[in-house]
Amino acid sequence: MTDDAHTMRSGSLTAIIKVQGAEMCSLKDGGALSSSATPLLVPIVERLANDEMRHPGRTYQMTRLMATYAIDDRGLDLSLTVINTVGETLPVSVGGHPAFKWPKLYRKAARH
Repeated sequence: MTDDAHTMRSGSLTAIIKVQGAEMCSLKDGGALSSSATPLLVPIVERLANDEMRHPGRTYQMTRLMATYAIDDRGLDLSLTVINTVGETLPVSVGGHPAFKWPKLYRKAARH
């Protein structure tokens, strides 16, 4: 673990999670890289200016997400919880943008 990222391991699986934004920046199974740059997207699929949301004329700071990662020999789990600290209903959507590296499989075209 470094000051800006946490490393989690179980068996051959290793994940590196950034402290800032709880973004998974690496997932490896043995020596093979499975993922890179996996940002969490809250409250919409884009960053808001100054991390603020305007809703019916009021401005809200977007500090409402808790991300929990757990790793074991079967895989990596991510649990996301949105915490509403203002006591009124506000719109929100939660998503991820995983980037997995798949092996390229090439097939030669059959000639008849």
